[in-house]
Amino acid sequence: SFPGLPAPAFFYNTSIESGRVGVNLWTPFHVDNKWRAEAGFGFGAMYRDVSTNDTVVQGQKDEYVPYGQLGFRFLRELSDRSALTLGTSYLFSDSTSVPLNSGGAPAGTLEIETDHVEITFGYQLELGQ
Repeated sequence: SFPGLPAPAFFYNTSIESGRVGVNLWTPFHVDNKWRAEAGFGFGAMYRDVSTNDTVVQGQKDEYVPYGQLGFRFLRELSDRSALTLGTSYLFSDSTSVPLNSGGAPAGTLEIETDHVEITFGYQLELGQ
């Protein structure tokens, strides 16, 4: 019974830039001649820079927040010191509230959640002895 979007309707154009530093711990749960499967978790600090605009209201916020990570990865041995890796992880952190303003006047807040699934592909090389 809803007749559609209210007029006028505004859509947010939002940019989120992030970076993180953390520690991951992995443990194998399957090992054979060529394959190793591992489960792991991690934690650290994430930097987020959020800016948003819907042509009427704007907002910007940057912050450091803690994050956590749960994941699985599979390693395919290529030699004694190298492997290909394929993994997936779920990263989670606190949501953020971006204060909005219109012409300098407060105009509410925008809630943003940055939890996500990550898929990684890589090459691992052991250095040293």
